[in-house]
Amino acid sequence: MKAFKLYVKIFVRNIKIVLVYVLIFLFITVVMSVSSGESSLDFSSTKISVAYKNNDQNSELTQALVKYLKNYTVTVDVQEKNYADALYFRNIASVIVIPEDFETRFLNSEEGLIYQDKLQNKFANVTIEREINKYLNNIRVFLNQTDMDLSEAIIFTDDILLKEVNTEMQIVRNTEAEATHSYFNFISYIIFSITLTIVGIMTLKLRNEKIKRRMVVSPYPIRKSNLEFILGNVVFTSIFVFLIFITSMILYPNVVNLNGIGIIYLVNLLTFSMAVLAIAYFLSLLIKNEAVLVAVNNILALGMAFASGAFVPQEILGKGLLFVSKITPSYYYINNNIKIYEASSPDLNLIVMNCLIQLIFTAVFVVLAIYINMRQLKNEE
Repeated sequence: MKAFKLYVKIFVRNIKIVLVYVLIFLFITVVMSVSSGESSLDFSSTKISVAYKNNDQNSELTQALVKYLKNYTVTVDVQEKNYADALYFRNIASVIVIPEDFETRFLNSEEGLIYQDKLQNKFANVTIEREINKYLNNIRVFLNQTDMDLSEAIIFTDDILLKEVNTEMQIVRNTEAEATHSYFNFISYIIFSITLTIVGIMTLKLRNEKIKRRMVVSPYPIRKSNLEFILGNVVFTSIFVFLIFITSMILYPNVVNLNGIGIIYLVNLLTFSMAVLAIAYFLSLLIKNEAVLVAVNNILALGMAFASGAFVPQEILGKGLLFVSKITPSYYYINNNIKIYEASSPDLNLIVMNCLIQLIFTAVFVVLAIYINMRQLKNEE
């Protein structure tokens, strides 16, 4: 393990650089935890802020439905071009879209006419969807099972449902779960940036001419040395990932633990970090100096973070940008985070599939790195 010991020795010499990046990471984490609010369950009594894209305003059914939903919602006046911004900044929880000829199509027994443009406020969105379905289903029952016309069905439905309505609805908003979701999304940028930087610096130090000459004249096999250097990178990355996970356990103890959701987050984090490590090692073999390393780091880390949804929710991103992000492991990592956050019992099949795709990225870049390394060794012989 001579080469591994050399890696550790060089790593210790550059510990100041590592500490600077770790301190930056801790600072960002603290800022995130403060901005995310108090890490506790916040039970609030409020109505849901929504906007309407109403393409059938004059129909009797539409007016009745909107009036009923006011028991659960507050209408916010938002221009159509500003819907995405209003959703992103949480000014509204949902845009309720009512199509043209809604009443006519409803009376012709069409289903699923109303839909929502929404973000991952699942408590609010599920409530709105439930109340829409409840109202329309009651109307449909009166129309199909009695001789009532639409006006009479609306009157009877309002009479029945309004008795059940409490004008202030209890929405349970788990602020700690939301903060955890944001934390693990943002961490994808931190992991990529720090891993590429540290692995790049270590690779550049190990490819220093003096060290290379010593390795060439040494009886220690070159390939074995390279494997031990890779092991050093794996050890560093694993320690860094566990530091991230332990930090999350401290900040969000009610969500992240060694049972259930916490373990799924950890597995997703590890598979993503291995993919990032493989990419970082591959790129480090192509980079010749630290200036280029910094430039590549800034472009790739920020680019992947924006394109995959680390900074901006994937629902806000354009289809073209999301399509491009699918060629990066970040997309599948963040997609898993969404699945974990949205469901109280996540679909493990989907999560495992995304993890496997991340491992495929790992395998591809490991093979590419081995190929580049062998070519470089041949050129140096």
